[in-house]
This record gives sequence, structure tokens and C-alpha cells, in this order.
Amino acid sequence: MDQLITAGTVYPAFPGPASSPGAALVSGGAIVAAGHRAEVEAQATEPDVERLDLGTAVVLPGFVDAHVHLSFDASDDPVGRLRQAGDDELDAVIAGNAAGLLAAGVTTARDLGAPRLLDVRARERIRSGQLAGPDLLLACQPLTTPGGHCWYMGGECASLGELLAAVRARRAAGADWIKVMLSGGFLTDGTIPAEPQFDLDTLRAVTDAAHEAGLRVAVHAHSTKALWSAGVAGVDTIEHGTFLSGDGVDFDRELADLLARRRIPICPTANRETASYPAESGTDALARLARLHRAGVPVIMGTDAGVRQVPGRAYSAGLLALERAGFTAAEVLAAATSAAADALGLAAVTGRLLPGLRADLVALPADPLLNLAATGTPIAIMKGGQLMTERARAC
Repeated sequence: MDQLITAGTVYPAFPGPASSPGAALVSGGAIVAAGHRAEVEAQATEPDVERLDLGTAVVLPGFVDAHVHLSFDASDDPVGRLRQAGDDELDAVIAGNAAGLLAAGVTTARDLGAPRLLDVRARERIRSGQLAGPDLLLACQPLTTPGGHCWYMGGECASLGELLAAVRARRAAGADWIKVMLSGGFLTDGTIPAEPQFDLDTLRAVTDAAHEAGLRVAVHAHSTKALWSAGVAGVDTIEHGTFLSGDGVDFDRELADLLARRRIPICPTANRETASYPAESGTDALARLARLHRAGVPVIMGTDAGVRQVPGRAYSAGLLALERAGFTAAEVLAAATSAAADALGLAAVTGRLLPGLRADLVALPADPLLNLAATGTPIAIMKGGQLMTERARAC
């Protein structure tokens, strides 16, 4: 059955104009039209169209979270919990996190590290309707050195041969992305965030192998040295991008210019802890984000959901962090929708309310361009044409 959704305002895409009053027409889980109400209603010619009136709500594309860890529980010790828990317990953690993301309006998410292919099982359960959650892109176990960052997820590789074999294994398991832990991380004792774990030649070989296999590459990089390798190797996204050196923060404008020229997106994992993250480095994360923005480096929205005190339901706090760093509300919403979808290879799938794209949308109580905090209180969420909340009024 076709669905006609009417609302006070519809934003088909960011950047882009609004339509007031607005509407969206959905058929077979895909967008048929979205824009001015009268124009969209004229296309709703099926006699049994289902009408969903959202009143004065503001409708926009569903949000994308480009960096989550569904198997972390967002407690004070998510690593300890993961290492101690059995698969059944972790399945429950994953289910709760997935539901929290969807309730926050996240209709697409990229999981960048989980043990024992639990992320693959979760994606199957979401797609079959057994679990509520966003549509998932997966990296399976991240590639790391022996004892390196996130070694406890099962992706330790001691040689280039093992790394290349791991790429093949992840492709066979159903991964969409390869995650490379290019520097140490703050959640793994004994690693050094300011230092690379792999050299440039190794990263190039892994990146080339992944691309040949049809996979994209995301690199975890706090280290400025690691960031240089990522930029030169031509990876697809950079996670965190903290610009750390042995002397503390080392924001390298030449490096930022390289990333801007090559249009390599950084996912800075903005969340409600951003103002103090990473506390160990003394970095002013908001100032760093502002410098990235001024340099023209593409920034996409991802929260690192699952790490300490960052539950998936707190997605909106990451949007507000970007705004505090100097992004306009329209730029924030682009980072959370169209830009993120494009960076994840989903430009022809989601991120905009355009004909033929998946019907992923979120309805807010107020215009987020006027008050971005409205993103924290969605009143209706649709994923693939399925209404995920009951607060819409069926007519």
C-alpha cells in the first residue's frame, strides 16, 4: 500500500530548500516524491493510499551514525564488559543499542568493530524483523597489531600476509568495510594513541586489497603521523582524526589541506563527551573540529556509540557538539544525512528524500535549522517505508 505523509515542513535534502506545507509519498519502501504538499498529493493516485498526518512536524531524511560499536554497553567500563560477557549477553547489549539508535532517528549506522561476527548476526536479525534497529554497514573485527588497539575483538594480525588474509575473510563473512586500527587508542591499555601501529606501505597494501575486493577502508587514527599515512594511502574515511603527537596536539594545516583536497572525510566521533575527549591529551576537541571545518575537510556524523557514557539514544548530543564547534545547523544536518550517506557509499540508497531512494525519514517537533535541539525529540521515524513509532496519526 502506498503511503502519503503530510507535515508542516519537509526538507528533502541538506543542503536544500524546505517545502511548507510538505508531504512525502512512499511506495514499496521507497520515496516516490517529497516536497510541496499539493505537488506530492497530485501523485498519490492509488485509491487505497494510506495517509499519515504528522500535523506541524518537520520531516527530514533519517539520520546516519557513521561510527558505532553495538557490542559496547556505554558503561564506565565497556571493554571490561565486552571481554567478560558471553555471546548471549552481548546479543542483548547489541539489541538494546540498536533499538536506542533507531529511537533517536538513526536509520542507518556503520558498526566499526565487534567480536566473533556478532555484528553480522545482528544485521541479519534486524533485516528479518527480529530486532529493531537501523540498517547496518559492518566492518566485523577491526585489523590491529598483536596486543594493539581493540585486540580483544579478535582482529590481531602479525604480518602483511595475515592482514591480507583477514581482508578476504571479512569479505567472505559479509563485511562492507575494513577497519584498520592505524594508531593506538584510549580504550586499550598499553597502546599509544599518538603513535602509528602500521606503516604507510602496509596501509597501502591493505587499502588496495580491500578496494580490489569491493570493500571500503576506515582507519582509526589519533596520531598525526597516522593521519598522514591515511591521507597518502587514499583510505575512504578517517575516524577520530585527533592530531596527536608525542608533544600533545599537533594540528597540521598542511595535512588538513591534503585531506580537504582529496575529499577524505573525517568522522570525528562527536558525542556528548566531545568537549572533554580525549581527556588524556588535553585536546580542546571543539577547537580542533572548528579548525578542520575552516580548512574544508569533509566532516561526517558519527558518535562512537557504545563507548564510555555514549549510548546510541544520545545521538543528538553529537549534532549539538558540531554546532558548538562552529558548524551551521544546515551543515550539521548535511553531515548527519547526505554527506554521511555519500561517504559510506550510500548516495543511491539513503540520505535524501529523493525518488527511488529508501524511505528513511525522521519527523521532529520543530524546525532543526532554528533549534537544533529539536533533533533530540523525534516524534516519528520511518525506515524503509515502515513506521517505527506509533505517534503518527493514521487518517
